[in-house]
Amino acid sequence: MKGSAAQAAASGASTIAPPSFDGHGWLFALNLGFRTAAFGVLLWLVITLATTLYRNRRRDRPRDPITVYQTIGLLISVGFCLASGAEAVSLWHWNPENPAAYTRAMTAKRLIDPVAVSFGLSGIALFFVSLPGISAQLRKRPFPINMMASLPMLRQPSWIVALSLIAATGVVLTR
Repeated sequence: MKGSAAQAAASGASTIAPPSFDGHGWLFALNLGFRTAAFGVLLWLVITLATTLYRNRRRDRPRDPITVYQTIGLLISVGFCLASGAEAVSLWHWNPENPAAYTRAMTAKRLIDPVAVSFGLSGIALFFVSLPGISAQLRKRPFPINMMASLPMLRQPSWIVALSLIAATGVVLTR
């Protein structure tokens, strides 16, 4: 039974998309592009948050609101990054002529998924238990946040999204 998944994939019709996409190449390209983009953007965020936490480890204590806030973002980002990366790898490996590679990627995805969910749920749990304290802390001295001034920060991540969608579309169209 070890090769049954590979045999099932090999016995299917040769299509540009896995059978779960029901032959819709556009949907496959969309999923491939956005999962790849999500992985890239989230990996960037994970690295940024991890380096920020490490850089400020002597100044910010573990229970400081800023540390808790960044740790929540890090845990949730790691979870989504792992899940998106595993899905992107499995989609990039779709090849009806090489079903063994696709099934290995799917097996790896199935192994990574519980780890990804564990990181995400850990972030949600930390958010839940810290919500009363952080809310009380933020209400002590309210201050406005000018998010419009930060919009240029989205320029580089938007390039990752655009290039990922272009690459995914190119791959699907050339199959």
